[in-house]
Parts: sequence; structure tokens; C-alpha cells
Amino acid sequence: MYRDTQQDLVTVIVTYNGDRWIHKCLESLRKSVKTTDIIVVDNASSDRTVKIIQQDFPEVKLITSDQNLGFGAANNLAIQKGLEQGYECFFLLNQDAWVNEDTLGALQEIINKKHEYGIVSPIHLNGAGTDLDRNFRWYMRDQLVPGLLGHLENDSSSKLFDVPFVNAAAWMLSRSCLMTVGKFHPLFHHYGEDDNYAHRVKASGYQIGVLAGVSIYHDREFREEPIRREEFEGKMKKALTLYLLNPLVDHGFWKFFQYTRKTIKRFRQETHQSYVASLWLGYKSMFAVWQETKMEYDLSFRKGS
Repeated sequence: MYRDTQQDLVTVIVTYNGDRWIHKCLESLRKSVKTTDIIVVDNASSDRTVKIIQQDFPEVKLITSDQNLGFGAANNLAIQKGLEQGYECFFLLNQDAWVNEDTLGALQEIINKKHEYGIVSPIHLNGAGTDLDRNFRWYMRDQLVPGLLGHLENDSSSKLFDVPFVNAAAWMLSRSCLMTVGKFHPLFHHYGEDDNYAHRVKASGYQIGVLAGVSIYHDREFREEPIRREEFEGKMKKALTLYLLNPLVDHGFWKFFQYTRKTIKRFRQETHQSYVASLWLGYKSMFAVWQETKMEYDLSFRKGS
């Protein structure tokens, strides 16, 4: 399909009421040494997000939805457009994140040269740039990624680390990975879709990498608030669905039951739910997820769409 540039890289951003960040996000892409086309899918924002893009960034290909499609489905819409238009590399960037001038070029170079990598991500700093993003630090802890945190403390050089997972705030993906693995799974509206995708990437034989030496800034606040029962149940369902859709694990019911017990215990400790409530909500979630997922459980269901 015809596209109006010779660009080989497209950046995909999903927005929802992001007027606080979107100018900084898009301006950073404008300043990137490696140029990129940009597709934004707006999930029915009620603030000034769309107006800012239309007025200040006319080069952006803007798709507006009249409903909130969720993170995964909105990304899928833009990714499909990009695939049809022949892009070779896809950079998924959160609306509340922005890049340094050298970030895109360094990530794309890895994707182009090391075809075994389906996803490569930079170092994720907090919005102020004073520390690592809190969740990113957790994903990169020594038990999972030996040596990365130590490297960041003692060395500023570029180095690629194999990782089991990195959140999708800033993913560079190859076209071949997307064609092999597919897009985000429609079961996940918001959160969990990147975990599931990482499982499928690994199951398809690709590696996931984090490139030290280049970074993005991810501006999000963490609020410690008591979790409600419906939120506990939502967390349980998401965790259990991710387990059942993970092509790398045993999906028998006994294994699923054991995983449910461990997950109930972990979430009860994290959220301070009562013992009785956590058991009731946990096992209720287990049977609901088992029934809903197994009804359509085949290879295409695990792969996504």
C-alpha cells in the first residue's frame, strides 16, 4: 500500500486524556536524530489531547475513536495500518513518556542487526530523570536480569541485556516479530496485554532485550491506596488469564489450582484483604477464568489477533 514517506520506522502512541504529556512526548520524537512517522490512536479523550495534536503536530497520522478501545486494541489498530503500509520497525511509546535524541536510532540498529530479538526496549527513567522508573527497576532486579542494575550504577556504556519481560511503555518491535507472533490479545483491555505478548514472543523463539546506554522518561505517579474487593478480583482474573494463555507453562487444572493458591496468598499479602474474602474472591475468579478461557482454548486463541 502507498504511504507518503520513505520512512522505515513508525512510532505508535495510544492516547487517553493525555494533554498533560502529549506535547512533550511528540516534541521529543520531532527532535530524534532518527526520524520516524507517527500514528496516534486516541481513545475518546475528553480533554485537549486531540486538539493539541491537530494544532501543533499536523504531521501525525491521527486516528480518533468514539469509544475507549483499551490499550491493546488501539495499538492493534495502528499496528495493522503500519503493517499494511510496509513499515519494517514499530516503536510503541506511552503517551506519558518521551525519548532522548539518540534512543530510536540505537534501538532500531539492534532490531535490524540482531534478528533474534523481537522486542528491544531502552532504560526507563522516571519523569524527572533522577532515578529508574519504579516498575522498571522491579522487572530488572538481579534475580531476573543479573548484572543490569550494577551496570547502570557503574558504567554508562551501551550494553544489551536479555530479559524475560519489560513493560510496553517503550518497545521497538520488528515487522517479522509482529508477523510471527501477531498483535495484542483482545482479552486484555488495559494492563496484562504486554505480559501476554512477552510470553508469546518467547514461545515463538524470539528474545527480548533491554539496551543500556539509551533511555526514555516515563512520567507516572504511584499512589498507595487500599484496594477494593472488585479490584482484588480484577487482579486475580488478570493474573490467572495470563497464566492460562502463557504457551510456556502446563495448563492442566491441578497446576492451575496450585498457581491460584499461590496467587491468592501473594495478592492477600500485597493488598491486605481478609483471609476469608481473599479465598472467596480468589477461587471465584479461578472458576470463572477457567470456564471463560477453556471455552475457546486453542492455538489461535493463545496467539491473539
